[in-house]
Amino acid sequence: MRYLILFIALWALQYSAIGQDYVIINDPVYGGHKILFPDTTITSFTGDGCNYSTSHYFFDLDQDSSADLRFYSHCFEGSEGGSHWLALKPLGNFQVMSDTSYIVSGQYIDEHVQLHDTLYHRTIPYKFLDGDTITADMLTDTNVLKLYVYTYSYIPYFIFHIKILHFHNDTSYIAFKKTDGDKTWIYYLKIYLSIDGFKLMAAYSNEPGVGIEKPSKYKNYIYPNPVLNKANINGDFEQIEIFSLQGALLLTKDISVNKKTLDLSGLKQGLYFVRLKSATGEVVQKIIKN
Repeated sequence: MRYLILFIALWALQYSAIGQDYVIINDPVYGGHKILFPDTTITSFTGDGCNYSTSHYFFDLDQDSSADLRFYSHCFEGSEGGSHWLALKPLGNFQVMSDTSYIVSGQYIDEHVQLHDTLYHRTIPYKFLDGDTITADMLTDTNVLKLYVYTYSYIPYFIFHIKILHFHNDTSYIAFKKTDGDKTWIYYLKIYLSIDGFKLMAAYSNEPGVGIEKPSKYKNYIYPNPVLNKANINGDFEQIEIFSLQGALLLTKDISVNKKTLDLSGLKQGLYFVRLKSATGEVVQKIIKN
């Protein structure tokens, strides 16, 4: 009876997570599925200078062969000033989680050649960090939003120094909401932006079947379950991770082709989450240790 109750609770947890209206960044259970793609450097600001140039990069976030995000990089330097910026535009049924409270700092010279500081609000993509919760009802935007701005001018009476450096020299996350009829899914991107370039490092989503091998609820990748000491692994997986219910990583082990067994004798009796990783994706299952 005890195991029946646990099974019902686990089943409800697993399938409610698919339709959940929030994700927790990098959480082993509620962090979403990883979408596989290589680290991508979109643009670089290095060099001895630039003349007028703007480049575009299209990114297919949900891997349906159509672009969902458009990144713009712009560089201009001349005798009267220059401008460097990176912007993002969501496409189709994607919206970017936005922050309307960001304060932009600037400076200008008035007609008396006096220098003044100025502050004003600007909408930018919301900056998320590890452990943050992203909810489907957060404020979103479909316009072009700047991730990085550094603009300066030597012409009097013009604003000659504007900076948006919220994401600069930091690893962080930007998030998106995808709507499909009456369904809503959450995506988030791990990014790094510095003077050396802008990198897309990882992507995650709570939309089932995107970028992962979608498990059947009748298929056991780990058996027997419940397990006493040794478990067998079914599938072409390369690495296994075991987490406590609180999300603590307890064990990481590489899986060889010739040995697909796992010694769990060191774990206490209880309930655990297991993440199995392969070259094509990952799955998460629950196991009971007797």
